[in-house]
Amino acid sequence: MTAPNDAEEDRSIALHDLLLRLAGKVSDDLIVQARAWVAEGEEAQAARALTFAVQTQNIALIDDDIALLGEVLTDEGADTSMLAQVQVAQYDPTPPFRFAATPPGVAPPVRQDDAPLDEIDQEAVAAAAEEETFIGMWRAWRYPGDASPWPPPRRIYIVETDEDAELVELTPGCRSGSPRLARPTRRSSCTRRVLNCPPTSAWPRRTGA
Repeated sequence: MTAPNDAEEDRSIALHDLLLRLAGKVSDDLIVQARAWVAEGEEAQAARALTFAVQTQNIALIDDDIALLGEVLTDEGADTSMLAQVQVAQYDPTPPFRFAATPPGVAPPVRQDDAPLDEIDQEAVAAAAEEETFIGMWRAWRYPGDASPWPPPRRIYIVETDEDAELVELTPGCRSGSPRLARPTRRSSCTRRVLNCPPTSAWPRRTGA
């Protein structure tokens, strides 16, 4: 039998994983705020906001994700009727973005690791170095796959942690112990060393610096 605390932790991790998959589908500001709510134990706030976003923006979710949001809302006595209007996806669609070591218009280096680091990158590297549970960090630029002028390119960071890291607490801007990673000009995500991380986490690691 799963202990209550274990069940709560499992649900928090499930929400964390859902937010990783929703990155690039709903607004970055909502992802950041929802991560903060989950870290603070305000899961119902995150579930309500995500439900509103996916329903009003016609973003399809797989059955497991709809069930997760429904479970959170039901446990908190919140209205679940809007979930019935969410489109059901047969598989988790990938956001239409590309990722690269340099922003569009800047020639990529021969080796990805040779991409230049500016002041923001150097500050992020220094902040990440202070976290004992961080194994590595990648910086990539995310931009529309069809070269659309909107949304503008965004610098993002993917942080890999060891198995002892508390992902839910670290991920809101990776701010636990590293507040300098949480800046409006960047977005950060934390993931453990796993093989099945979503494309929005895997691609920046493969193409970033």
